[in-house]
Amino acid sequence: MADNRFLSHADAAQLNRNLVLNYIKNFGPVSRTSIWESINLSRASVTMIVRKLQELGLVRETGSGMSSGGRKPLNLEFVHNSRMMYVLDFWDQKKVYLVDMKGKILGESAALPCSLYCTPVEFAKLVMKGVDKIRSRISVDEKHLLGLGLCMPGIIDYHRKEIIYSAELGWRHVNVSTLFKKEFPDKVFIERIGNLMALGLCEQEDFTPNVNFMLVIVSTSGIGASLLHHGACMHGDNSMIGEIGHSIFNSDIVCSCGHKGCLEALVKARIMENSGRLDDETMTCLAMSISNAINLIDVSKIILTGDLVTSLDIKNRDRFINMVVSRVFSSEERKLDIRIIEHSNHTAVVGMSSLIFQEHFGM
Repeated sequence: MADNRFLSHADAAQLNRNLVLNYIKNFGPVSRTSIWESINLSRASVTMIVRKLQELGLVRETGSGMSSGGRKPLNLEFVHNSRMMYVLDFWDQKKVYLVDMKGKILGESAALPCSLYCTPVEFAKLVMKGVDKIRSRISVDEKHLLGLGLCMPGIIDYHRKEIIYSAELGWRHVNVSTLFKKEFPDKVFIERIGNLMALGLCEQEDFTPNVNFMLVIVSTSGIGASLLHHGACMHGDNSMIGEIGHSIFNSDIVCSCGHKGCLEALVKARIMENSGRLDDETMTCLAMSISNAINLIDVSKIILTGDLVTSLDIKNRDRFINMVVSRVFSSEERKLDIRIIEHSNHTAVVGMSSLIFQEHFGM
C-alpha cells in the first residue's frame, strides 16, 4: 500500500475496503451502523463497500442485531471459507494442507517423504505432489486461491522469499518463489516457524489485533523468540531477530552454528544428561536469556511454549516464570503477563493463513 499521504484513488478505495473487511473479521457479526460509527467513513461509503464485499463473497448478512427503535439491522459476518490457500508445514507434520482464511483445514496430503538434506528442486517436486493429491480429492476454484504458504525452519528473508540459511535442510540462499513460479506465480509466501506460531497463537488465543508480544519456543529441537508489533511479525535488518538460542554462556559445548557455549547447545546437552528434564542450572540460563530480551524490548505479554516448558508440572511452571520475572528490571513497575501455553500441531498453519490474509487484505 502506498504512503497514506500520497494515496491514489485506487489505493484509497482498497485501504477503505480492507478497513471495513478487517473490522468485520475482527468484531463481527456487526451492523453497518456499528462499522461507520467505529471507522472514519461515511454511511454511504460503508454501504457501498459492504455491497462490494458481498459481491466478492467475503462478507454476508447473518441474523438481526439490536434495534434502537426502528427496524432491526442485519448483521454482517466474515466468510472465512470464501478464499483458500495451500500451506506446507515443514516442521511438525511435514504435510501440505488446504486451509481457509481462518486456518481451518479443508484437506491434507500424506506426510511428505522429505530427506533431511533434499535439494530445493526435490523439495519443490514433493510439495507439488502434496498439492496435486489434495486437488485430486477437492475441487478448488483457482480464482479463489490466495497462494502457497511455506512454514519453514531457518533464517528467512520474508520480503525476498529467501531461505538465507537452514541447518535442518542444509540450504543457503535459496529463493523459494522461483521453485514454484510456474504453479504459483507471485503467490508464494514463506516465513519462519516461530513467527507463524506467534501469529497462530494470536488467532487461537483471541488476542486483540493490536497486541504486542513475544513468543519464546523452548523445545528439544531448538530455542528462539518471535516478536509481534501491532499484530505484524518483526524481522530485523538481517532477518535474524529473536535468536536468543545463540546467547553465549561459559561452556565448551559446540553449537551447530560453530560457536561454543550457545544456550541452545547447552540446553540440549543438559537435557540429555537429565533424561529430558530441565534442571535448575538450565532453567537459570533460560530465565536469564528471556529476561534480557524483556529488558531490551520492554514487551508486556510473553508466551512460552515448546515441549521443554509445557512438560513442566504446575509447580515448576510457576517457579520458572518467577525465575524470569525476578531477573526483569523493575518488574514490579511493569505490566507483565507471562504464560506457558501448549500449542497445537497446526498453530503455524493457522499463522500462515493469517499472514496470507494480511498480504491480500491488510491495512
